[in-house]
Amino acid sequence: MMIFAITPFTLFHVILSLVGIVAGVVALHGWLRSELRSGWSALFLGSTVATVVTGFLFPFTVVTPAIGVGILTSLLLAAALFALYARRLAGH
Repeated sequence: MMIFAITPFTLFHVILSLVGIVAGVVALHGWLRSELRSGWSALFLGSTVATVVTGFLFPFTVVTPAIGVGILTSLLLAAALFALYARRLAGH
């Protein structure tokens, strides 16, 4: 099934990214008010990780700027997950 010439996998990737954006806005609003909103934070981080992973599953033959952004995002997400879940935001 193709919608506007988008494959189901691409549509899934886009939906994941939109979920991450919405959850990130809600989580950020909480963070700015010094409220963790752990459910929204988990949804943001989980959907963002899933977006990055699905992004790496697209076929590519050369390293593009999108791949570079995905690598950088992966490193930043790893740091965020470590700080939030392994260190419980120690030093906040």
